[in-house]
Amino acid sequence: MNFKTKTPRDEKYLNYIRSMDCCECGYPGPVDAHHIETGGMGIKCSDYLTVALCRPYQRGCHLKADKNPASADKYRPLAERLHQEWESR
Repeated sequence: MNFKTKTPRDEKYLNYIRSMDCCECGYPGPVDAHHIETGGMGIKCSDYLTVALCRPYQRGCHLKADKNPASADKYRPLAERLHQEWESR
C-alpha cells in the first residue's frame, strides 16, 4: 500500500499567485504563494490552495504555525476563486 499521494504542483500557477498584491494588506510585492493548509506533517497542500501574502504576513503565519482550520476557512474561498480564474484563462 502506498501511503504517499501525489500532491498537485504547478510552478506556473505559483508564479501567477506571486504576481498579485498581498491579499491582506495590498502590498504590491514581493509576495509569496502561501499554502493555506498542510498535507500532513511537513507536507504542503496542493499548489492550487494558495493565496498571495507579503513577506511579513507570510512570516507571521509560519511563526504562529497558522495552519489551523480557522485560517484555512478564511483563505479557502479566495484560493478557490483564484484557481477558477486561472483555469478559465
